[in-house]
Amino acid sequence: MGMGKGSPGNQGAPKKKAVPLPIAPVKPKPLSRSSIEAYAFGIIAIVVVVFPMTMGLRVALLFILAGLVIDLIHRSPLTIKLSLVSKSLMHFFAIGAIAYLGWVQAQSKTPDSPQQARVVSAPSIPAPTARAVLPGMSISAVLRLRHLPVRRRKYIFDFGSAKTGRLSVYVSSDSIFTLSFLDIPGETHSVQIPLGGDGIPLEEFFSLECEIGIDGQSTKLFVSVNGKDKEPVILPFRVDVSSLDIGTAVLGADINKRNGASFDLEDFGIFYNTLDGQSVSQLSFNAKSHGPPAAYASFNGSQWMQRGVDNNFTQEVETKRPILKVGKQ
Repeated sequence: MGMGKGSPGNQGAPKKKAVPLPIAPVKPKPLSRSSIEAYAFGIIAIVVVVFPMTMGLRVALLFILAGLVIDLIHRSPLTIKLSLVSKSLMHFFAIGAIAYLGWVQAQSKTPDSPQQARVVSAPSIPAPTARAVLPGMSISAVLRLRHLPVRRRKYIFDFGSAKTGRLSVYVSSDSIFTLSFLDIPGETHSVQIPLGGDGIPLEEFFSLECEIGIDGQSTKLFVSVNGKDKEPVILPFRVDVSSLDIGTAVLGADINKRNGASFDLEDFGIFYNTLDGQSVSQLSFNAKSHGPPAAYASFNGSQWMQRGVDNNFTQEVETKRPILKVGKQ
């Protein structure tokens, strides 16, 4: 008699459960010696290139790099099958490259290099000289004096007369720069500065301030060159600056339109008071910061301009007119 699906014999058989097999943990494979050396080489190379250090430390790290390269070439899976000659050539080029890298970095990065100590700074306005603003007059110019081989006075600027007083800027017959004031009684008072050296520059542009100021019961004559005041002349009396006839002013010659100097003029101005120290420093800074001027008027000793009714300096006669030059010459 056969047993069917629901027979008691079939129902009592126990079911077997599947037991999972234990999985052994996978241990990370340790880095090979070549991999460690490659990582070390990369780290040390970055340190040598990026960070400034002393020459001694740099040499020590370069020796370590050279040792790592030699060992890598011998043991790396990529090179282990190469011949001894090929490996030797690779050693030669690798060590040469490391030596060159060290030399380049030593020139530009190390504190021992002179290039590391060089400081490049932007031009700055010089500290102003302590000086008060006084009633009077200031003649300001940026110019370049040229040598003119004639034995006479060579006038840059002149105005006034024997009756009203006269203020003149010229190079004397014995080649001394002179700011001269002729007072109404006929006495001449001068500030004189030698040409060249620490005096008045020749053949280069410089800033110049020539001033006459009233200080209480005295009168001061000032000359400032490139923002630095020269020793003033102090007169023990007051001058009536308003009596000076500025309408007679001549640029490039004396008041009789003769005896001119040879010079190039970039800028010129007349102020009806003396300048304070900050203004003098600023004018000097402006003159030096932009280098040689892009345009200027060139006077050759026989060319001049006179102040007109509109307060501008003009010259109608073409042969007497200074030449306008454009470009840094």
